[in-house]
Parts: sequence; C-alpha cells; structure tokens
Amino acid sequence: MAALDAWIDALSASGVDEEELSRRRAILEDFCEFAKRTPDELVEACVDRDRGQIIVKQRKKVEVLIDEFAAQSANGDTRASTTQANVVRSFFIHNGVRLIAPRAPWL
Repeated sequence: MAALDAWIDALSASGVDEEELSRRRAILEDFCEFAKRTPDELVEACVDRDRGQIIVKQRKKVEVLIDEFAAQSANGDTRASTTQANVVRSFFIHNGVRLIAPRAPWL
C-alpha cells in the first residue's frame, strides 16, 4: 500500500471527515512539492527495510524540512505553522516513521 493511501485510510478510520481529509492532503501535497519528493520517496528515504530500522540521519533531515516548510508556508502565523507541521508529522507517523516535534520554548 502506498504511503499516502495508508495515511488517508488511517485518518478515515479514525473518523476524519472528507473536508478535513482534503485539507490535510493539500498540506501534504504542498510539503511534497517543497521537498521535491513524492510521499513514498519521503518515507522510503527514512526507512532501511532490510534492517527494519529508521535511518536517523534522514529522519532528522525530514524534521528540518518540515519546520522550514511550516515556517515558510504559514507566513509568520505560529498556530498555522504548528498545525501544518503536525499534519505532515502525522503522515510520517502513520507510515512508521516516528518524528519528534520540537520542544515548546516555554518548556
């Protein structure tokens, strides 16, 4: 199953409605365009299937890309930036790539 399909299926199964699915999918499509990779390429870059492990160096690169994308696309709106980053992180998490959100500045 393709990475995008796995994510959409998981969201649908958890009760996310069609309008929200479309919104999240659009955010992911914008991220993929920003990263210049397909959803499958992004996931595969982070996973060593032969060893069954996450490639930490690649995962860290993706985390930086997510933060750059969210900051750029939200135009200074912190809440929108956080929301967009979380949507993209959700995609990776549902595809077996656990990403770590940055710590809030007040922690």
